[in-house]
Amino acid sequence: MTRTLIFILTLGFLFSCSFKNSQKNGNVTTSVDFKSLDTTVSFAGYWLSEEYFKSITEFKSPKKAQDGCQFIVIPDKTLKQTIMIYNFHEGGPFLKILKNKYSYEMWEMQDDSLNSRLSEIQIVSPTKIKIGDRNFVKINSIERDDNYLVLEEILFKGHYITAEGKNIEFKNNGQVEGLGIFYYYNPIVDYFDEGMQVDQVRFGKSKEDNEYFGFTFNTDTLEIYKLKCLVFDSTSGNCAEVEFGQLIYKLWRKK
Repeated sequence: MTRTLIFILTLGFLFSCSFKNSQKNGNVTTSVDFKSLDTTVSFAGYWLSEEYFKSITEFKSPKKAQDGCQFIVIPDKTLKQTIMIYNFHEGGPFLKILKNKYSYEMWEMQDDSLNSRLSEIQIVSPTKIKIGDRNFVKINSIERDDNYLVLEEILFKGHYITAEGKNIEFKNNGQVEGLGIFYYYNPIVDYFDEGMQVDQVRFGKSKEDNEYFGFTFNTDTLEIYKLKCLVFDSTSGNCAEVEFGQLIYKLWRKK
């Protein structure tokens, strides 16, 4: 046997022993299937379709903006389940956000298993992502009682003043200060049911004890009205058609 052959066989033996020892010591690097990769998601948070956000900013009418709206909570880690909420009226299938090498993907779940890839998620900026062909903007929403406070953040939040000079504050957590007997408010996001012909908000002494009012924004002027029932539905026991009634508050947003 030549010295060269002995040298090669010796190297092979040493490499084999080294590889086996490294396996025992857990030092071998293995590739992890991205479908089971548990890692952080850099863009976690509350995301709202850009069209809805722009419509609220321009027209300040959730009823006008609702159709075609999408909202999703991106979890802080992959493999956690979430859902896409459509029109604030219904939810889609369970979803998971996965990281495939350097990109993120949205996958549909079925029977607790990954079913199919729906779309890629592109990070446009810290406050903007693209899911498929739709842009989403990040908002500072608050989750309360399994509900997401969206309009509280992007429409109502701020300091206002009455004609008498009284200060009113709408907070993004659903609380209001300075508005008489009312301490809580909840703007309506879903207008696909009966009795929703105008933009509406609920006011109450508590989160449970509240009633519906109509509202409209004219630039930075917020007007709140009592609701006038035009058609009563005796089957459901609800008002099927409403319009603005008496104006009860007129507030000017402070700059």
